[in-house]
Amino acid sequence: MRSEPLIIFCAFSLAFGAAGAPDTLKFSHKTHLQDIGAQCADCHVSLSDKGKPAKAPIVAEEACKKCHDNKTASFECKICHTNSENVKPPAPRQLKTLFSHAQHLDSSKTCTPCHTGLEAAAKATKKNFPLMATCRTCHDNRKAPGACAVCHKDLSAIKPATHDGQWLYRGGHGDQARLPMAQCVTCHENSYCNRCHQGNTPVKIHSPGYEFEHGFDVKRKELDCTVCHQTARFCSRCHEGKR
Repeated sequence: MRSEPLIIFCAFSLAFGAAGAPDTLKFSHKTHLQDIGAQCADCHVSLSDKGKPAKAPIVAEEACKKCHDNKTASFECKICHTNSENVKPPAPRQLKTLFSHAQHLDSSKTCTPCHTGLEAAAKATKKNFPLMATCRTCHDNRKAPGACAVCHKDLSAIKPATHDGQWLYRGGHGDQARLPMAQCVTCHENSYCNRCHQGNTPVKIHSPGYEFEHGFDVKRKELDCTVCHQTARFCSRCHEGKR
């Protein structure tokens, strides 16, 4: 008789534990995108919704049922859910940027140019989120506007961690600006640098007489001249259209 309450207690604990355990999805982007050949919009149906540009696209169960119908694929809960007793729909997540998936899909037709590596990822992580350099491939003030406020609500939130109050005065930013893959132009135009340098800074980027030998570096592509010299007018002052 003494063992009976213990059995009931254990059964209750197991049942409560199963229901209370958090549920996570077992989903592989690689399986769906690469192996099966599905498209992102097949699951993320809200991607084409131009009325909700500021929300992250959530997959509804109805989208899953298009394939998981017990004919094409099984609809058994445990295939996708770690705890089907505690399934809760995710809350709509607001994007931190002013971004319309529908608008970008109109021109791209696919998500992987921005969300790189998804087709080989079992689970999407921050590594698959687009970097600023990725956005800049189009937002270069030619294909699309390059102003920060076009996408970012709070400009102070996008400042790199290195850019504290002593960033310019501590030294070292010049070394970063000289790198071939310098990202300074992502946010700063020449006019920003000219506030301090004005063409007569005591720390010269190029050695005296460099204008007579810069052609070698240009041909070898050892330097990215456009980091500082962003317009063709800088070259035409001397070259005047000559090659």
